[in-house]
Amino acid sequence: MVLTDKRQKAAELLLNFYEGRVTNYQMGDAWPCDAADPALSKVFWANWGLYSDLREEYVEPRLRKNYTASKAIHRCLVFLASGLEYEWVGFGLSRGLVPRILELLDEHRREINSAGDQSVWPFYHKEDYKREWKLRN
Repeated sequence: MVLTDKRQKAAELLLNFYEGRVTNYQMGDAWPCDAADPALSKVFWANWGLYSDLREEYVEPRLRKNYTASKAIHRCLVFLASGLEYEWVGFGLSRGLVPRILELLDEHRREINSAGDQSVWPFYHKEDYKREWKLRN
Protein backbone atom coordinates (compact mmCIF):
# COMPACT_ATOMS: atom_id res chain seq x y z
CA MET A 1 0.00 0.00 0.00
CA VAL A 2 1.22 3.49 -0.84
CA LEU A 3 0.33 6.16 1.72
CA THR A 4 0.81 9.27 -0.39
CA ASP A 5 0.28 11.87 2.34
CA LYS A 6 2.70 10.17 4.72
CA ARG A 7 5.28 9.70 1.97
CA GLN A 8 5.00 13.38 1.10
CA LYS A 9 5.62 14.30 4.74
CA ALA A 10 8.57 11.89 4.93
CA ALA A 11 10.09 13.36 1.77
CA GLU A 12 9.68 16.86 3.14
CA LEU A 13 11.37 15.90 6.43
CA LEU A 14 14.25 14.15 4.66
CA LEU A 15 14.82 17.12 2.37
CA ASN A 16 14.63 19.57 5.28
CA PHE A 17 17.18 17.51 7.21
CA TYR A 18 19.49 17.22 4.20
CA GLU A 19 19.31 20.97 3.60
CA GLY A 20 20.01 21.76 7.25
CA ARG A 21 16.60 23.13 8.24
CA VAL A 22 15.79 20.48 10.88
CA THR A 23 17.86 18.31 13.18
CA ASN A 24 18.04 14.54 13.17
CA TYR A 25 15.85 14.49 16.31
CA GLN A 26 13.23 16.75 14.75
CA MET A 27 13.14 14.56 11.65
CA GLY A 28 12.95 11.35 13.66
CA ASP A 29 10.22 12.61 15.99
CA ALA A 30 8.03 13.75 13.10
CA TRP A 31 8.70 10.82 10.73
CA PRO A 32 5.40 9.21 9.66
CA CYS A 33 5.99 5.48 10.16
CA ASP A 34 3.12 3.22 9.19
CA ALA A 35 3.36 -0.55 8.76
CA ALA A 36 0.85 -0.36 5.90
CA ASP A 37 3.53 1.28 3.72
CA PRO A 38 6.91 -0.39 4.33
CA ALA A 39 8.75 2.23 2.26
CA LEU A 40 8.33 4.71 5.11
CA SER A 41 10.30 2.68 7.65
CA LYS A 42 12.83 1.35 5.13
CA VAL A 43 13.76 4.84 3.91
CA PHE A 44 13.93 6.12 7.49
CA TRP A 45 16.26 3.34 8.65
CA ALA A 46 18.40 3.49 5.51
CA ASN A 47 19.06 7.18 6.17
CA TRP A 48 19.72 6.59 9.86
CA GLY A 49 23.40 6.06 9.03
CA LEU A 50 23.71 9.68 7.87
CA TYR A 51 23.87 11.06 11.40
CA SER A 52 24.67 10.18 14.98
CA ASP A 53 21.71 9.09 17.06
CA LEU A 54 23.65 9.90 20.23
CA ARG A 55 23.16 13.64 19.92
CA GLU A 56 20.94 16.14 18.20
CA GLU A 57 22.59 17.63 15.16
CA TYR A 58 22.04 19.23 11.80
CA VAL A 59 23.37 17.53 8.70
CA GLU A 60 27.13 17.84 8.36
CA PRO A 61 28.17 20.07 5.44
CA ARG A 62 30.56 17.39 4.18
CA LEU A 63 27.63 14.98 3.79
CA ARG A 64 25.86 17.43 1.48
CA LYS A 65 28.98 17.47 -0.69
CA ASN A 66 29.24 13.67 -0.75
CA TYR A 67 28.06 12.48 -4.17
CA THR A 68 27.10 8.98 -3.04
CA ALA A 69 25.03 10.22 -0.11
CA SER A 70 23.40 12.94 -2.21
CA LYS A 71 22.47 10.45 -4.91
CA ALA A 72 20.98 8.03 -2.35
CA ILE A 73 18.91 10.78 -0.74
CA HIS A 74 17.74 11.92 -4.17
CA ARG A 75 16.61 8.38 -5.02
CA CYS A 76 14.71 8.19 -1.72
CA LEU A 77 13.00 11.51 -2.43
CA VAL A 78 12.05 10.44 -5.95
CA PHE A 79 10.80 7.08 -4.69
CA LEU A 80 8.67 8.64 -1.98
CA ALA A 81 7.03 10.83 -4.63
CA SER A 82 6.61 8.00 -7.13
CA GLY A 83 3.56 6.16 -5.86
CA LEU A 84 5.34 2.85 -6.47
CA GLU A 85 5.05 -0.05 -4.03
CA TYR A 86 8.17 -1.03 -2.07
CA GLU A 87 9.17 -4.35 -3.68
CA TRP A 88 12.26 -5.38 -1.74
CA VAL A 89 12.04 -8.11 0.87
CA GLY A 90 13.49 -6.56 4.00
CA PHE A 91 15.83 -3.70 3.27
CA GLY A 92 16.98 -5.10 -0.03
CA LEU A 93 20.49 -3.87 0.65
CA SER A 94 23.47 -6.15 1.05
CA ARG A 95 25.62 -3.27 2.31
CA GLY A 96 26.45 -3.52 5.96
CA LEU A 97 27.00 -6.59 8.08
CA VAL A 98 23.51 -7.19 9.49
CA PRO A 99 21.55 -6.92 6.19
CA ARG A 100 24.15 -9.13 4.51
CA ILE A 101 23.92 -11.82 7.21
CA LEU A 102 20.12 -11.79 7.06
CA GLU A 103 20.22 -12.13 3.30
CA LEU A 104 22.66 -15.04 3.47
CA LEU A 105 20.54 -16.84 6.06
CA ASP A 106 17.25 -16.38 4.21
CA GLU A 107 17.30 -18.12 0.82
CA HIS A 108 13.81 -16.84 -0.09
CA ARG A 109 14.85 -13.24 0.57
CA ARG A 110 18.05 -13.75 -1.41
CA GLU A 111 16.14 -15.15 -4.42
CA ILE A 112 13.55 -12.37 -4.49
CA ASN A 113 16.07 -9.59 -3.96
CA SER A 114 18.40 -10.95 -6.63
CA ALA A 115 15.94 -9.69 -9.27
CA GLY A 116 16.22 -6.14 -7.95
CA ASP A 117 18.90 -3.61 -8.83
CA GLN A 118 20.59 -2.47 -5.61
CA SER A 119 22.17 0.49 -7.38
CA VAL A 120 18.75 2.18 -7.53
CA TRP A 121 17.38 1.22 -4.09
CA PRO A 122 14.66 1.94 -2.87
CA PHE A 123 13.48 1.39 -6.45
CA TYR A 124 13.50 -2.25 -7.49
CA HIS A 125 14.02 -1.71 -11.22
CA LYS A 126 16.37 0.77 -12.85
CA GLU A 127 13.71 1.55 -15.48
CA ASP A 128 11.29 2.68 -12.75
CA TYR A 129 13.90 5.00 -11.31
CA LYS A 130 14.77 6.48 -14.70
CA ARG A 131 11.10 7.04 -15.56
CA GLU A 132 10.26 8.66 -12.22
CA TRP A 133 13.43 10.78 -12.29
CA LYS A 134 12.49 12.14 -15.74
CA LEU A 135 8.98 12.98 -14.51
CA ARG A 136 10.39 15.12 -11.71
CA ASN A 137 13.31 16.80 -13.46
